[in-house]
Amino acid sequence: MSQPQIPEPTTLQPSFKMAPKKTELTPKTTQVPTIIAEFHLFPKLPTEMRLEIWHLVEQVPSLVTRRDILKGKYSSEYSRPVPAVLHACRESRYEFLARAGVNQRHTTYQLCGGLYEHQLFFVCMETDTVFSGDVFDAMGISNLRHLALYWRTMYFELDYLPDLKFLRTLTVVYDCPGHTIETLAPEVEAEIVNPYSMIMYDEAGWMMEYLETTFKSMLMEKPDWKVPLVRWRAEPHFFENPHASRVLYEEMERKGEATQSRIMSLNTRYPTI
Repeated sequence: MSQPQIPEPTTLQPSFKMAPKKTELTPKTTQVPTIIAEFHLFPKLPTEMRLEIWHLVEQVPSLVTRRDILKGKYSSEYSRPVPAVLHACRESRYEFLARAGVNQRHTTYQLCGGLYEHQLFFVCMETDTVFSGDVFDAMGISNLRHLALYWRTMYFELDYLPDLKFLRTLTVVYDCPGHTIETLAPEVEAEIVNPYSMIMYDEAGWMMEYLETTFKSMLMEKPDWKVPLVRWRAEPHFFENPHASRVLYEEMERKGEATQSRIMSLNTRYPTI
């Protein structure tokens, strides 16, 4: 009797196909980034792009000073270089010159001064500081934010302050005649350390009290007027660095409201920043 034959085992084949193994291909040559050798000229850029670029132009705060001149007769004029952005091209002048009824997204310049051409000057009301060495003329700069006055002539010029409805800082410049200012009137963060120092004790005392009384009377006449913050500066330091330690507008608004309430009560001396 013959033995039954046992079938050989068979391997079952899957019903799906396996994906081939992936192999990474190495490029034969390394791709070198292309260097742009040409670019579009600025006037040929789209208008919207040019305006965005102009909006990024940073305006450097300037000090507008008054100087005495002698041309046949005694007179005076304000002096400051024409801002570079105003003579770059026609488009930049159009963008950065203040226009009535137009609110720009950036700072602008306004033409101010007297009735004659040599008395005209440009001022950025938001950032520039106007320093009057003699009697202050408020004509044309009612939107000014920062004003500097000599302490000796300040009491002649305070009557103009309510007309400066946007004024934020008032810098009192002290010349300290006959003294070494660097040693007897040192500054910390662009302000005299102690206005009641020995060389200006009497002057500082009556000036602060005079400011308190004057500001109170101004507030009685114009309750909506904002009291500016007062800074005391020594003359050499002021001309060397007139815009040092500029307080942020938000901080100035906060301190200004507190100062205004203290002025109305006259319980404390007028604070400085």
